[in-house]
Amino acid sequence: MVSAIGLTGGSSRCFPEWQSFLECYTASSTSDVTKCQAKSADYYECLHHKKEKGRAILIANEMLKRKDEEGKLLDVVKKQFSIDSLGLVKE
Repeated sequence: MVSAIGLTGGSSRCFPEWQSFLECYTASSTSDVTKCQAKSADYYECLHHKKEKGRAILIANEMLKRKDEEGKLLDVVKKQFSIDSLGLVKE
């Protein structure tokens, strides 16, 4: 588990997801831990941004496919494209 202390001294960005998962996992009403898979997936996504980066790549690929009437690539795509330039992934 990552530390609960963030870079600025407060709680880390994924700590609320970790607490939610831990609460579900350790609850006495949880008879089957597979009920907590959604919370586990949320925590994993918060840490690694796999789904978000995947969506950004799909958006980028779609933008590359679409061309304007003159046959030129969109201005947004002309410059060096990276996932981070979309502004979706912030850490």
